[in-house]
Amino acid sequence: MSRVLGNQGERISVAYLQKKGWTIRTTNFFARFGEVDIIAIDTQGVLVFIEVKSHARTDFIHPLETITTAKQSKWYKSAELYIHKFNLYDKDCRFDAIIVNPITEEVMHFQNVLQH
Repeated sequence: MSRVLGNQGERISVAYLQKKGWTIRTTNFFARFGEVDIIAIDTQGVLVFIEVKSHARTDFIHPLETITTAKQSKWYKSAELYIHKFNLYDKDCRFDAIIVNPITEEVMHFQNVLQH
């Protein structure tokens, strides 16, 4: 996937979440372990770490299957670092994934995709 499509998918995802009333804390949070695409607060006050997958083709592997065990580990460690950096220990947290078709702008939102 090109970086252009990835950026477009992230922009579509941010707009989708804001339309749902979520507060976007940051995008593209880089930690030494990896990147979290979007960090947001949902309408219930839950801190949500979101992986965005832009995928225009649906005839191969499902985009959620591309979130490997190694990616999950990096995602979790990056979230821990963010929580520590901003002293957010009192927040409930969740890991979601958003699959975006950047051509049709169709969004599929999956909650609690990473259980730790």
